[in-house]
Amino acid sequence: MTTNRFDYPKTFTMKGETLTLTQWAKRFDVDVNLVRDRVFGCAWPLLRALTEPVMSNGERHAKRKAKAALIAKLSAAFGPRKTVRLRFPARNQTRGDTVV
Repeated sequence: MTTNRFDYPKTFTMKGETLTLTQWAKRFDVDVNLVRDRVFGCAWPLLRALTEPVMSNGERHAKRKAKAALIAKLSAAFGPRKTVRLRFPARNQTRGDTVV
């Protein structure tokens, strides 16, 4: 088994077989960076990261548009979002003092 400097040292076991992330990506013919981002960045299970197809720009746009429409619908039903301003105590305050 050969390794290179781009190989991720963590091994993953799936269906009784243990391989590195790079080896799994090669086996499923998927870009290793995509698999790495899905597994470590999005916390996807390995099987999903290897088998789920990449979303096209059209699909991504449709998903964003549907989400925006849902937010607009909820905003119309419940009113606009209210922002809350947090007020922090002054820095020179001692414990137990209150700000008026």
